[in-house]
Amino acid sequence: MSEGTRVLVASALAKIIVSPLATALGGSVIGAVGDKEVRKAIADRVRFDVVVADLTWNASDLEYRFDGFDVLDILRDHGRTAPVIFAAQGYS
Repeated sequence: MSEGTRVLVASALAKIIVSPLATALGGSVIGAVGDKEVRKAIADRVRFDVVVADLTWNASDLEYRFDGFDVLDILRDHGRTAPVIFAAQGYS
């Protein structure tokens, strides 16, 4: 049986969007709010149908050292190919 659409939401605000997005898509939506969670989610899963990543990470501990381009690097480093949608939230 298919598990539906597989989505990774890589964002400081991931916990807010995971549930409504999973309900809307009827699939598996994984949220990762920090660099370690993003690395684990990508390493643990062979395939995502789409990755939604914040371009800027508005979290005080990550804002200047981790962003959406780092998510792309992690995907590449693990040999995971998936379409990536960059989101920009806030005013930074």
